[in-house]
Amino acid sequence: MTKVKASHKTKGPQRNRKKDLEKESVRELHNVLTDEYFEIRVVENDMGVDLEIELKNSEIHLGSSFAVQIKATEKSRNKKQPSVQVETDNVEYLLSQRQLSMYILYVKETKTFYYQWTADFVKTLRDKKPNWMQQETVAIQFNQVLNPEAAKLIYDTVLKESASNRRERDFLIEGELKSVSNSIHEDKKTTVLEDFEHLFKTFQGLAILPMHILQRLPPFTNSIDSHSYYSETEQTLYSDNPALLTFFESLTRKGNKVRLSSHTENAIDNRADLLKSILNFFYKHSIHHINNLPEKSVNKRICIHKLYVTGSCDCERCRFYNLDITGSLSKVNTVKPKTPYGLLRNAHTHLELGNLKESFQLYKKLIEKFKKNENYVAYFMCKYTLANARQLYRWNYFGDDSRSIDEYINGINLDDELYIFRKNGIVKDEVISVLKWILQGSFINYANREMDEKRYEIDSTYENDKLGGWTSADYSPRFLSEFLETKNFVEFNLIAHDVVAGYSLLLDKTFTGAIKLNNLLNENNTAMKGVDSWLLRTFLLQGSSLRMNQVITRHNVTALNFEGKSKDRFLRLISNFISSFQDIERFVQKDSESPNYFFIKKMNDVIRNTCVLLSVLELSKEELNKFLKQLILGVKDFNFVESSVVGYLVNIINRKYEKISPTLLDDLYVLALTEKKFKNDGIKNGVPNLLRKHFPDYTRTDQSIVSTLDLLKADPSTLDVYTLAEFWVTASDVQKLTITRAVGNKLEKHFNFDDYYIAALRGVIDFKTFLPQAIAAVPKTDRERENERYFLQKVTRNRRINFLIDLAFKYKVNLKEKIYQKLAQQEPYFIWLMNLSGFNYNKFNPMWLLEFHSDWYFEEFKKHDVIKKITQEYILRNPVEGLVKIYVKHFSN
Repeated sequence: MTKVKASHKTKGPQRNRKKDLEKESVRELHNVLTDEYFEIRVVENDMGVDLEIELKNSEIHLGSSFAVQIKATEKSRNKKQPSVQVETDNVEYLLSQRQLSMYILYVKETKTFYYQWTADFVKTLRDKKPNWMQQETVAIQFNQVLNPEAAKLIYDTVLKESASNRRERDFLIEGELKSVSNSIHEDKKTTVLEDFEHLFKTFQGLAILPMHILQRLPPFTNSIDSHSYYSETEQTLYSDNPALLTFFESLTRKGNKVRLSSHTENAIDNRADLLKSILNFFYKHSIHHINNLPEKSVNKRICIHKLYVTGSCDCERCRFYNLDITGSLSKVNTVKPKTPYGLLRNAHTHLELGNLKESFQLYKKLIEKFKKNENYVAYFMCKYTLANARQLYRWNYFGDDSRSIDEYINGINLDDELYIFRKNGIVKDEVISVLKWILQGSFINYANREMDEKRYEIDSTYENDKLGGWTSADYSPRFLSEFLETKNFVEFNLIAHDVVAGYSLLLDKTFTGAIKLNNLLNENNTAMKGVDSWLLRTFLLQGSSLRMNQVITRHNVTALNFEGKSKDRFLRLISNFISSFQDIERFVQKDSESPNYFFIKKMNDVIRNTCVLLSVLELSKEELNKFLKQLILGVKDFNFVESSVVGYLVNIINRKYEKISPTLLDDLYVLALTEKKFKNDGIKNGVPNLLRKHFPDYTRTDQSIVSTLDLLKADPSTLDVYTLAEFWVTASDVQKLTITRAVGNKLEKHFNFDDYYIAALRGVIDFKTFLPQAIAAVPKTDRERENERYFLQKVTRNRRINFLIDLAFKYKVNLKEKIYQKLAQQEPYFIWLMNLSGFNYNKFNPMWLLEFHSDWYFEEFKKHDVIKKITQEYILRNPVEGLVKIYVKHFSN
């Protein structure tokens, strides 16, 4: 954070006051630039930018942002137009940003913010002092107060300027293209090739734009409405401009020299024109694709496909992506790449495998090598990966050199790198724009924004027409291709998924949207058609099993069907993974004192995701039982498997019971109830209830199952309260009495609020019995502490008060006075909950409905029409997704 210069020597307490003042200024800024329209992000370790602020529309990010350097002072002599001194270099740095930038001043005495656009300030300064850049510092005078009205003006300005800048940049690029074209003559083919070679050297080895963007753009398509497409299966570009594509694929490269392959040299007409078209395209889009054929000393072909692709490649990275962990481990440890890009692939794979020390050493070595060779794109991408892996290293690597690694990574400042690139003219502006596009995460942010817009349209249609009738049947492939573009960009550029914020969430949005579309377009069929293997493979490695289970359950998906040959590819993936279990175990514990917990967690995620897919994919009985048997054996012998996996095995029983062989059912039940690592979770996930459902008379001969059930019935005190509450639902009257006594004894010996709440809510105990202890266990709310933690949210969190109110609603008792004692001061949210009838609804905030979800809450809310009316008016103005769902579910009838 940038500080206002003091006129006297700074001492310790003053530094602390400055630090507190800086934090306060950022917190207070949220009151002016509200979260509904502005996303405020603190920028760490930047030489001139303190905050990056992105525009929002409710929950949707608009992709338009501006940079801020914020200054703070206790008080100002000039109340109307305060001023501060800033370094000239700092002004120049802010001015060099591709986005708009401003200075913001916070005066604590009056709690007032002032602002000044950098460009406006420099324009005024240039008129008054033409030689201002020769000064060490300049004075900024603030004459604009930053209030809600100014915030609206800033919002409109940034939105308008972003569009204007894009148009201006396109105009500049077109002008540069004309100058490039004018310098190229048909009789000077070497000039064209030299330009090619310069571009290839700059972008060597990186696919700066994903293939699915490339194949849709001219000149490879003759028109905007082209039907060209890219086949993931064949790794081939299909275009409606075959002449240009043929010419492009006939180019070869040796070193940095480009030439036509000998057999096509005389077969292609208008070579110079074709070269010119391709060259102009590269200049405009700043992209480069080169195929580095692994371990082959042949002329490398310039192409737009087969760059580190899965399926046809046998490298360590592609084996990992095919879940052939055994093969990947063997390759990464035995094959020593001879080229820098082979080392880059190796470093990437080590990172995916959790070999964090080896990965860091390789990236550090490559950073030095690429810088020495002046390959600044690859140099930047290596630093980008390490910078974004900062938290990954901090929480997962504990070697003796962990501190030095942390210091090295913390010292990486990518904004400074770009500033130096630009200031020293190291690379061209179009390269800077591409690298900044990557640094700002535009490739993932843009995809998330597009996905949100598509999902909003789908949600609207889904709620209005659940029985189908939507005619946009081609929407689904376009929806999936949005994710595919991002996936390809990440994978082809060897960016580790674990360092891309929001990647797993984007995948979740893809599945959710695709499933909703399926429900719209197939009103009588809950089986989702046409799932391709690339999507399943991505889910296995990067998906969230929890969110996927929720989506499947919420939308009643009975089956996922395969597209074409995707089934065979998927089964190969599962087979590869299960057969690698023993090697995975040896690998993660090769260091007995410090197991590879990062990779252990990743592999457990893959196991859970495998269970989710096996529970819904349309497989034959033989296929399901084959892989389920292998999975049970693998999980049983895998010492690092997490206990929660058993819940996902139970889901397979729930959804595929008719297809599972009796022997495997026995194996699953025994695994879930008798294995020490699974037993408690097996009980929590309802295995006893499944047994009663499937085998009411316990006709199975396996005595371990019978004895386990007998133990559950005979001695419930050995189980936790949550399990007893679950068991209560189907227990006999005699068993219920035993369970009530067991829970009462547990709470008397050691009172636990969460146990009390679940037992009282389920009716296992009389909620009044332990009510005094429950109230005593509720902490007092602390508005100042909670505001600090939750960035000035308007509701103070106290979940235990919410739990007590839930019980009060269920059992229709008044706990108002007891709850008021727990409030540090008057809290509108809790006052409203305790007095729904008498509350002043001019102070009601509909967003309060999102704070706590309970059927008993909403049963009470539905009794008050004013809540429904105000909420309806609010969502018409601000269609917040969560609030819309609540309204549709609870108030629409």
